[in-house]
Amino acid sequence: MRTSSTDEGVPVMPRRPLLLLLASASALMAMLLGAGSAAPSWSAPKPSRATAIAQSVSVQVLPQLAATGTAPEPASAAMSAITATFSPVAPGRRADLELLDGKRWVAFAIASQDASGRVLFTIPYAWRGLPATYRVMARSSAELPEVTSARVRTDAWGTPILSDEFSGSALTAPWDHRVQGYEVPSRRCSKTDPRGTAVGGGVLSLSVIDDPDRDDPCTFTNNQGVKQSTFYRLNGHVGTQGRFSYKYGVTAARIRFQDLRGQHGAFWMQAPVVESGAEIDVIEWFGTGSSGLSSGVWTYSGGTQTKVAETPPGDDALYGSDWAGTYHVFSVEWTPTEYVFRIDGKEVLRTTAGVSQTEEYLILSLLVSNFESLRVTSPDQLPQTLAVDWVRVWQR
Repeated sequence: MRTSSTDEGVPVMPRRPLLLLLASASALMAMLLGAGSAAPSWSAPKPSRATAIAQSVSVQVLPQLAATGTAPEPASAAMSAITATFSPVAPGRRADLELLDGKRWVAFAIASQDASGRVLFTIPYAWRGLPATYRVMARSSAELPEVTSARVRTDAWGTPILSDEFSGSALTAPWDHRVQGYEVPSRRCSKTDPRGTAVGGGVLSLSVIDDPDRDDPCTFTNNQGVKQSTFYRLNGHVGTQGRFSYKYGVTAARIRFQDLRGQHGAFWMQAPVVESGAEIDVIEWFGTGSSGLSSGVWTYSGGTQTKVAETPPGDDALYGSDWAGTYHVFSVEWTPTEYVFRIDGKEVLRTTAGVSQTEEYLILSLLVSNFESLRVTSPDQLPQTLAVDWVRVWQR
């Protein structure tokens, strides 16, 4: 068959055979429709890269907030974290993390965008002995063009304004014991005592122990109005009130929790004048077999303590479960407009509720409250111990 050609060299059919083909196709369609056949279905093609709305990406580097393990280790060994946020959202789209090695970018990790358009990478703080530089990108596809973030350095948060690795053999400033007696209404059968606190081996240990000074039974009325009886206990309970407080930034602690139910471990914050700020519960744990970990915020509007934000129950299953056998880093990022709670860099709660606008101090505790004290039936089940490897606070 003879052909002619266009200027670009693409073959084209002669005019007459093409007209015959079109006529034959029209006749065939008319015959099909006359026989009662439905018209062919049609669906819109996928948007091309030229017509799709391109994504943008912002990237945030976080301090060293990830360090799991069964033994104490230096805070400087913790991993940093990078969160990339893509918009508009394209769940499942691949995101690549690249590391600047000299003058060239090298592939480092791959992840997928979640339902919120976010991607988390945990990363080494240093590369070749210096703070590392990273960027995040989504490569081009048939639907979307390539997008690349700005570069970020792991030292963006600078030197922590507080860093305590409990390297001595005694509790030192800015920490001190929170002295609270048996008169606290919610903890009638336990009190804070220095004998519940120890420092050694690079760890702060907070324990619940049998009170050696009390052999008499402790009677209290529970929240259903029923009188109950148990034995007296001492609590490990320390804080930085009057010695260190801050407003806005990131605070983190590497903690291994107690195992037994009957007491709850916590890392939390309060304002020097409690009602002027909020209670920020970075993390709470009520023992193996309980409902799990909890982060949240309490406010004091009108003199009434009210919980205004809390992690959904059971979500800790997404981040592991061996809280009594393994150290993890629990943190909160506090800004003028929101809190972001994380476990080993992974976000577990983001809220704008009850954001404190005043300085707050740090508290670490292992406490026995009325509602849980009967879960420990004998002094032989004690001590129970919460171990704190290190605490850090960053501002910028």
